[in-house]
Amino acid sequence: MALGQAVHDRRVAMGLSEDGLADRLGVTVDEVEGIELGDPDTFRPTLLPLLARALEARVELRVVPGGEAGVTFSAEAVA
Repeated sequence: MALGQAVHDRRVAMGLSEDGLADRLGVTVDEVEGIELGDPDTFRPTLLPLLARALEARVELRVVPGGEAGVTFSAEAVA
């Protein structure tokens, strides 16, 4: 699953609004929208750990040479 869709699905499953996620991440609602829409300008290397904390989940990233990348958020609390 694409990062943006995974973020959206986890946020909705938690009952968080875009504004609520923005507060948890310390970013604007526009940036949350950009992340969920897959805007490459909103991605930075430090984003995944921030998302894991904000979404109270473990992030699993899969990259296969010559294939598609995928991201999942497990509803497992982050220690």
